[in-house]
Amino acid sequence: MSRKSVRAALATLAVGGGLFAIAPASPADAAPQCNSHVVYQEANVPSAGGSVNCQMGQGAQSEAVLYLQYTLNYCYNAGLSQDGEFGPRTKAALIEAQRQAGAARDGVYGPETRSKILHRAIGPIFGCKRVS
Repeated sequence: MSRKSVRAALATLAVGGGLFAIAPASPADAAPQCNSHVVYQEANVPSAGGSVNCQMGQGAQSEAVLYLQYTLNYCYNAGLSQDGEFGPRTKAALIEAQRQAGAARDGVYGPETRSKILHRAIGPIFGCKRVS
């Protein structure tokens, strides 16, 4: 059987018999990597190209991580070094914030975590606040 025949047979099976299934991307998979921050709803929030619908996890290094660490220190007393590197301590601190906020405890900052944890608010009233 030629390669062309094999491809045609596989294509027929895939379409007709459901041999191959492509899983849809989850919302977290579709979110771009956070790399900076924006002031959003009067709080400093990680972003990607100005969009707050982004994600980041262990191994990330960026201004967004720095602002997440700032938030975790200020709002959750995490005691992290603010170095912009998402290491094991940042992940553990994020998991604790997720636990307190009722978010999935996966150690990944994404849209769900953004909307549930507290973020460092900006003036004139400083403090911590939730954003949507």
